[in-house]
Formats: sequence, structure tokens, C-alpha cells
Amino acid sequence: MYVRMIQEENQGEKISRKTQGSVYHLLGKEGQRESQDCGEIQDKVFLAACVAEENGFVMGFKYAFHLFTECMQE
Repeated sequence: MYVRMIQEENQGEKISRKTQGSVYHLLGKEGQRESQDCGEIQDKVFLAACVAEENGFVMGFKYAFHLFTECMQE
């Protein structure tokens, strides 16, 4: 559900534009050193950001569901 929602909002991309911007900003400061593993570092940072973004979505969904069930009990 998360991947489909993000891809629809971001025209097929699996990570939000805001997160992409944050990652590029972070890497821009580190980008002064030119090396072969710069691409590896970028891939790892994007992977970590993507996983964190998806995990945050899942946690938020669970929290909202629990809140909804509590409201329905009253």
C-alpha cells in the first residue's frame, strides 16, 4: 500500500521528493571528496532513507488504527 501510494504521488519513484532533497543536501556537503565509493555511499543513504520513510508510514498507520479503535469503543 505504501509503495503504491508513494509511486502515485511521485510519478513512479519509490522515495518522496522531500526525502530525496534532504539526502542530496546531506550528500552535497559530503560531496567535496571525489572517490569511487561515493556512489556506494549515496546508494546506502537512499536505501536507509527509503526504509525509514516506509517504516514511519507503517508505524503511523498502526497508530492511527489503534486511535480509531479506541474512539470506536466509546
